[in-house]
Amino acid sequence: MTLQGAKILLIEDEPLIALDVIETLHAAGATVEGPVRSRADALRLIDSAAQGEGWDAVVLDYSLTDGTTEPVAAGLKQQEIPFILHSGLSEKLRPFARRLDVQLIAKPAPEEVLIQAIHDAMD
Repeated sequence: MTLQGAKILLIEDEPLIALDVIETLHAAGATVEGPVRSRADALRLIDSAAQGEGWDAVVLDYSLTDGTTEPVAAGLKQQEIPFILHSGLSEKLRPFARRLDVQLIAKPAPEEVLIQAIHDAMD
């Protein structure tokens, strides 16, 4: 499975995980913007998406240096931008993911699981 030509926004504050995700997405044919490491920066980018800047999907970590990404997730839902939650807190976040009706992927995720989840979110 590929993500050929897809534009993906990565919101992740852990450098090694971000690097791994970027390499995986590039290998699958995607263009990656990010990593975005703070909630404030992510919210600014999501606001710019309303002005025409956009992505095919977003990989969203839940916990960043300046707080949780719940407001970012709400903005993505409101703008109907597909996203997945990619978090080390996967068990705690299951109810949150269900409420949002988004896939929750435990990190670090195997490459094929991450790619499949993004592909599914874009469908």
